[in-house]
Amino acid sequence: MKLFESITLLLIGLIHFLPLLGVMGVKQLKTLYGVDLTDSSVILLMRHRAVLFGIVGGLIMYSVFFPTLLAVAYIVGAISMASFVVLALPIKNHTPALKKVFYIDMIGLIMLLVSCLGATFFS
Repeated sequence: MKLFESITLLLIGLIHFLPLLGVMGVKQLKTLYGVDLTDSSVILLMRHRAVLFGIVGGLIMYSVFFPTLLAVAYIVGAISMASFVVLALPIKNHTPALKKVFYIDMIGLIMLLVSCLGATFFS
């Protein structure tokens, strides 16, 4: 595995791993996304979402050390980032924190695709 691919996957994994902080509660979720959460069901769903992002981030970072999982890591990472970008596009009034997530996911998706193409065609 090339250095660029390893660094990219570790960064993308970290991007996915950071929302795991949201599992700690409402304050962390507000910091991450800039939204007020008062409904206990929505809070539960957002905290569960944080756990799922931790799993995705862990898988992506794990694949750097266990390359048999690279294809799965690329696919899961790309689906995760692309789905947020696609879902966010038609919405006009994002919080500043969600705008940041949008741009981070766009840049991360491009990095992931470049890394995957490089690994596929130039290895």
